[in-house]
Amino acid sequence: MHWRSVLFGLLCTGAAQAQPPVSLQAFLSSGPVAPEEFVISKFARYDLVLIGEPHWVRQHVTLVSGLIPRLYTAGVNVLAIEFARRSDQAQIDSLLNGAVYDERLARRTTMQCLVQWGYQEYVDLYRAAWQVNQKLPPGTPRFRILGLGNSPDYSVIRTRKDLDDPQVRRKFLRGETEKDWATLLIDSVLARHQKALVYCGTHHAFTKYAQPIVSDGYVYLGPISRYEPVSPIADFIDEGNIEYARAHSYNPADRAASIAGLNQGIAGSLEGARKRWQEAAKL
Repeated sequence: MHWRSVLFGLLCTGAAQAQPPVSLQAFLSSGPVAPEEFVISKFARYDLVLIGEPHWVRQHVTLVSGLIPRLYTAGVNVLAIEFARRSDQAQIDSLLNGAVYDERLARRTTMQCLVQWGYQEYVDLYRAAWQVNQKLPPGTPRFRILGLGNSPDYSVIRTRKDLDDPQVRRKFLRGETEKDWATLLIDSVLARHQKALVYCGTHHAFTKYAQPIVSDGYVYLGPISRYEPVSPIADFIDEGNIEYARAHSYNPADRAASIAGLNQGIAGSLEGARKRWQEAAKL
């Protein structure tokens, strides 16, 4: 298996600039293809298929969640995600292979990656994988979710200015980069002659750090005006994790935040997204 065995895909709406007009016209004239079928079909040629998302869009996350049983049937046993840390892999494996689904563990795994990521649809990716594994007979390969995310130490950030201070950035980033994501995929997927769907933010899915022209197609789920936000978890931050959340938030203003304040911030992020979608729909 080679690096050439990688396909970049893009979850988007009507972004015509993502493909040259002639190619786009040819793609559309070939007839409609269900998004799930389109993604699965790419594994006939590629070992890694990258889906980049703009974040917070319910339709995008539920598409990937719904793909999990189809992936397993197609012989793809791995979903690699940005929304979990590599350091929590043993925890993820335990969650997906438990006799009983542990919602609290799924939420904790998500929060340990990013305190502000308290959205039910992202957490439910674990449930979808667990449900697949529950139906498998003993001794058969299990479906895995690989955590790609780094483990930054946001506790060293004390002011907003720290975010732009090179020395502070080196401290909280701990030398980790997206190269570590690639190394994990090489070692845990390609070296084992497996295939994986990689699900992450759009700009993490680019190769060679360039704005790409998507030549293999993209998944169109509807116009921006029909975007629906993911569902904030009302009690994502609670008495059991408030101290961790305060210490590990990337926002230094959260160091003394209340439980209600942090949960409101998680929900409030969606309002900004809604405004951007409304503005984009007018273009």
